[in-house]
Amino acid sequence: MATALLATGMIVAAPAVHAAEGTLTGSVVDDNGAAIGGGQVALFEPEPGIAPAFADIASDGTFSISAPTGPWYVVAIPPDGSDLAPGTPV
Repeated sequence: MATALLATGMIVAAPAVHAAEGTLTGSVVDDNGAAIGGGQVALFEPEPGIAPAFADIASDGTFSISAPTGPWYVVAIPPDGSDLAPGTPV
């Protein structure tokens, strides 16, 4: 059975009347809550036509990614050759 990854985070937008871009920071953990390093986190919009944004996952499982404000799905992508399953978009 493959272990799934879970990416959690919080979007922090620069203080402005109309923030055009925000930063999502968080961590990636396995089913047991252990930090998982390597791989990438992807942000993608529910509507087609907007290019996804990607960020590398640090060795301690943390990530930081900037993107325009709006609704996004977040998914963790395991490193190449890993037996971990990609996370479910959240």
